Amino acid sequence: MRDRRSTVQRVSPVVLILSGVLLVAGCTLAVPLGPLPTAGDDAATLVIIRPARFAACGTQAIVAIDDIPVAALGNDEHVALRVAPGARIVGIGYNSPFFGRPTSTDDYAATTVDAVARTTQYFRLEPNVHVARLNPMTPAAAQALLATTREVSGRPGSE
Repeated sequence: MRDRRSTVQRVSPVVLILSGVLLVAGCTLAVPLGPLPTAGDDAATLVIIRPARFAACGTQAIVAIDDIPVAALGNDEHVALRVAPGARIVGIGYNSPFFGRPTSTDDYAATTVDAVARTTQYFRLEPNVHVARLNPMTPAAAQALLATTREVSGRPGSE
């Protein structure tokens, strides 16, 4: 008769190691990011700020402009994106080991922003359980947050 205890003891370390590898790998899901279309001389700048929060802190917020994922924001980061003036659809989706990565436009919480030529507009990303809200900010309030967050670069074509 085979001893069940020895089988459990042999399997347990393997299961633990495999579980650890899967958890770490789940945190690094790759999301293909694309370039923004050329914005031109009269471009508007959209600054999206993700302040430090406990809610959704283990996820990346993927920023999409007009259905093109262009930036990935971690906790306590911000990005400045140059876009063509006019109505722009700004989508925020989460890249998470628990919910997966955004793979279609249905996976993004979308907000229409009127990008005004030659101006900078500021938005604060407010994480929620499955979606995020994008709230407009005054330049003064944004400057205080920008001083405490790390800038990440936009994709090629966004500058």
